[in-house]
Amino acid sequence: MFSEGYVLVIGAAAVDIKGMPFESLVSAASNPGIVRYSYGGVARNIAENLARLDVNVILLSAVGLDASGENILQHGESSGIIMDHVRRVPNVRSGTYISILDDTGDLTLGISDFDIMRYVDRDYLAGKQGLFAGAQMIVTDLNLNIEALEQVFDLADAAGVPVAVDPTSPVRAKKLQD
Repeated sequence: MFSEGYVLVIGAAAVDIKGMPFESLVSAASNPGIVRYSYGGVARNIAENLARLDVNVILLSAVGLDASGENILQHGESSGIIMDHVRRVPNVRSGTYISILDDTGDLTLGISDFDIMRYVDRDYLAGKQGLFAGAQMIVTDLNLNIEALEQVFDLADAAGVPVAVDPTSPVRAKKLQD
C-alpha cells in the first residue's frame, strides 16, 4: 500500500526507564530489582513498528543535544526510521519516561518529562509542509500542544492526506474533543 511513498509520524521520542522490584515494593526505600532502558515515545514506537513492516516512515519530533537525544536518533535510524527531520534542541532535555512497577509488573508510578515537545510547534510543523504534501498518511500522538495539533490537521487537510491519531492517554485524548 505504501511502497511508493511514506507515512509521516509526528510526536514524542524518548528514553524509557522501567524499574521492577524482585519482591513487594517498599515505599521510601531502595528496592533491589531490575532496571531496563529502552526507546519509547508513542510516535517513535509507531514509527519503529511501521518501519519493521517495511513501510517508509519519517518521524517529526524533537530531541535535546544530549546523549539520550543522540541515542534516540541512532536507534531510530538503525530501526529504519528516517530521522533527518527530527528537531535538535540545545539546552533542553530529551524526552524521558520513568516507570516504577510492582513485583507483578503493574504500574505503580510513572513520571514523564516531555517538556521538549513544546519545540514540535506550529512553526516547526509549517516548515515541514512539503513533507505533509508528499505523505500517503499522517499519524500523530497527542503529546503535541493544541496549537501544534491544529497545525497538523490544517496541513494534512490542505494536502488531502488522511490523519490517524493515537490518543496516548485518557487525559490527552480530551484534546480531540473540539
